[in-house]
Amino acid sequence: MSSLTDTLKTTAVGFSGHLVSGWDMLPDIVSIGVGMMTMLYLAFKIVLTSQELKNARKE
Repeated sequence: MSSLTDTLKTTAVGFSGHLVSGWDMLPDIVSIGVGMMTMLYLAFKIVLTSQELKNARKE
């Protein structure tokens, strides 16, 4: 159940980051910043998940 919750949280962050970065009412620098932070978060999450999978295989 926890993996489902993590997946939903990651999806929500990615989707909301995409929506905010494409919102025309925000200044360009804010949209770029939100987009970059969303990509950074998703990359970090992918690395952590791959490390967890490697550790699970060793055990």
